[in-house]
Amino acid sequence: MSLGTVRGGAWLVAIALLGLASTPVQASDETNRELVRFAVSIHLERGDLAAAAQALREHLKGDLEDPQAWRLYALVLSRQGKLPESKAALARALALAPEQEKASVASLLAPAAPGSGSKEQRAVSWFSMGLSGGYDTNVLLLTDATQAGATDAGQASPALAPSIRAGKTWKAGEDTWKLEGSSTFTWYSSAAAQTFDSLYSAASIGAEGPVHGRWKSAWSVDADLSFLNSNGFQFFNWGVLAYLRPVWVHDSVSETRLKAGAGYRKFLFEAGDDPDNDRSGPSASVGVQYRRKLGAWVLGAGLGWDKQFTRGDNYKSDALGAPVSLDWAFSRSWSLQLRGEPSATFYPKSKLGRSDRALDVGLDLGWKSGPHWSYSLAYSGHRNTSTYEDARYTKFQGMLGVTHAF
Repeated sequence: MSLGTVRGGAWLVAIALLGLASTPVQASDETNRELVRFAVSIHLERGDLAAAAQALREHLKGDLEDPQAWRLYALVLSRQGKLPESKAALARALALAPEQEKASVASLLAPAAPGSGSKEQRAVSWFSMGLSGGYDTNVLLLTDATQAGATDAGQASPALAPSIRAGKTWKAGEDTWKLEGSSTFTWYSSAAAQTFDSLYSAASIGAEGPVHGRWKSAWSVDADLSFLNSNGFQFFNWGVLAYLRPVWVHDSVSETRLKAGAGYRKFLFEAGDDPDNDRSGPSASVGVQYRRKLGAWVLGAGLGWDKQFTRGDNYKSDALGAPVSLDWAFSRSWSLQLRGEPSATFYPKSKLGRSDRALDVGLDLGWKSGPHWSYSLAYSGHRNTSTYEDARYTKFQGMLGVTHAF
């Protein structure tokens, strides 16, 4: 049966639409899957259907619950003229997709009206809610690290954090567009009976292009807003950042991600505050990250530079960081991510003669019990040493979370 027929065309539209879906998975699981998609896209660009099919078969042996891999496998099989096998692979992808996406794809599988032949891809929307709870050893450091000395050891506190996330993905020509938003409210209650309420909201819009040769283009515009209330003390800031994020695909198991961006951040600054402490102002950053798949592991290592052009001299800074990560999808449902980043920040115009050295570490363990429910254990730590005494601190946080995707 020719793929140019109406029925075959409907299958290709359904397969492509399902590719826009992205069921929630843990970080290491998704990293592994994304590298496989890159490898398959290279094979398809080169017209090597056999290599693409082989790569997907090997991946699906260890990850049978990857709906996008099943979608790609269905696409490859259809291009090879294996329509029954393609339908079976698509059926498996549909079984793993959220209910609302199944309905959208099923509507495209009906015979098309004579003369229609439209392959327009519909937008896919998603929504999830989560709840996390745990313990934070130094809550006040969420606001301003330079105030740590005034709080002695800081404020240790239990934490409870409900959150919501939503997004939409659609096609425009060859590009895939994404719009995402999230908001998290965190409640704290310290041992000293002092309460803290923190609200963090973020939104992002961006697009990714197809792989051309060994390059894939991408960009994003990100915005965020933070607010904290602590027994009358209020802390507020917002920022907008724009990034170019091209990807250089080396081969089927490795890639290099580049990033260059600029933005502006505004902090609450009131009359009577020291002008040298005004942290509002533009910023610029560049970064590079290399990622390589090693069996079930994905290793990442990078280098980044960030420049802050703040209004106040005490916060004008240059920061250099070297993030590393190790992702492990050790079963179909379980994933683990280990990460760390040593960094150095210099304040060349600070009247305090300040320079900092910091180390961030983290561990994320995830379990996905099905297409809708996922659970997580997250632990992070941050230690900052500084020539400025009030900026020396250590902070740890551990959280258990549950998320439901609708």
